[in-house]
Amino acid sequence: MGRLAPFDRLRAKDAAEGPEPAEGIEPSSIFSPYPSTIPPWINVSEENIFLTRFPCTSPLIPEGEVFFITIGCAKRWTAQLTNDPVWKSILETVLLREERGEICIRLILAMPDHLHGLFSFPGSKPMKQVIRDFKSWISFNHDIEWERGFFDHRIRNWESGFQKGEYIRDNPVRAGLIENRDDWKSIYAR
Repeated sequence: MGRLAPFDRLRAKDAAEGPEPAEGIEPSSIFSPYPSTIPPWINVSEENIFLTRFPCTSPLIPEGEVFFITIGCAKRWTAQLTNDPVWKSILETVLLREERGEICIRLILAMPDHLHGLFSFPGSKPMKQVIRDFKSWISFNHDIEWERGFFDHRIRNWESGFQKGEYIRDNPVRAGLIENRDDWKSIYAR
């Protein structure tokens, strides 16, 4: 599992052209899932503190809510998820979980070191548990070490869902892995 030159280019570009932190926000807290200070644009109240400040701890999600999910491997910049046996297992396990009613798949795409997807969680298991179980199964069967947690963003309208879907589909092109997004093999969409 060698290093990927396109990822190196993206990482160097991000380091050189990365966004400037907002005023009053410590640079180290921008990417932390548990920032030491809450950014001023987040409305923290008693009823939404667990949904805004602490990701992935919300109670059961109302049926039909769609989420943009990103799950990363602990070993970044290495090809782990796009080889045929691993991708086949990823697809089989999410389809099995869908059959069980734990998850509803709109779109899933594997990049070499992370996954993106648009999912709903209609079952009785919380999103965090469904993702944890998925990661455990893949880890056990393919020796993949995942980053702790995951990123989730609730899709609030059709336009946002469309934009996230386009973002996911174009990810391999942006990374320089292919020229035409239709050539990417590690994708499943409804």
